[in-house]
Amino acid sequence: MKKLTTNFTILSSVGLLLASFASQAQAAPQIFFGEYQPGNSSNAATQAERDFLSNFDNIFVEDFESFTPGESASVENPFILNFGDSTATLTGGGQVRDADFNGLHSISGRNYWSLTFGEQVQDTYVINFDRSQAAFGFWATDMGDAGINDFSLKFLFEDGGEEIVNIPHTLGSPDASELYFGYLSPDRLFSSVEFLADGPISRDGFGLDNVALGTREQVQSVPEPTSLLGIFVVAAFGKVLARKRSIA
Repeated sequence: MKKLTTNFTILSSVGLLLASFASQAQAAPQIFFGEYQPGNSSNAATQAERDFLSNFDNIFVEDFESFTPGESASVENPFILNFGDSTATLTGGGQVRDADFNGLHSISGRNYWSLTFGEQVQDTYVINFDRSQAAFGFWATDMGDAGINDFSLKFLFEDGGEEIVNIPHTLGSPDASELYFGYLSPDRLFSSVEFLADGPISRDGFGLDNVALGTREQVQSVPEPTSLLGIFVVAAFGKVLARKRSIA
């Protein structure tokens, strides 16, 4: 009886440890980030996008080519973005541009969405989704060139919680710099994303292009933490039985 109790305690401890590990793994999102600055020989932003998109069987990307240059995403007339089975409603003003503007530019095609923050700008840039999402990625151009504003994203989750995630861009980056940012959270889905600027009051902004959106169903299948837990527990139980036989 003592041996059985000891063995059960070992299994219970292993199970609790792995359950705790699985819980932590489920809660942690993945961040994909890379920057490109004019003159660099390598493009970490392109690699970041490639790594992010590799997590999906298929994913839809919005390039703003269907919008007319000069259009603004107001609350009364928001942009409606179609991502296959999902729809996103984009509000906050800004405007669609089809030409370079103070370092802002498109990544593909001609069009991109220009966002401006500052003392005289009251816009709040929000993207609301008609169904909960697991992934959000985008290209940004000329972000942080003024050297004073840190940009971030506020995610609103379906469980009612929210989180502000910093975009680790370079402050004072040269004009026309590019970055890619991807956020992957299949275990905690979100319903909206807001762009934030944190810094001294000053007019600043960036260009947004090739926005990617993905549901949990689009994320490539990976072993569930609970499945891994079962595998480890079975393996541990097998070792215990082998030990009992050797003792007997």
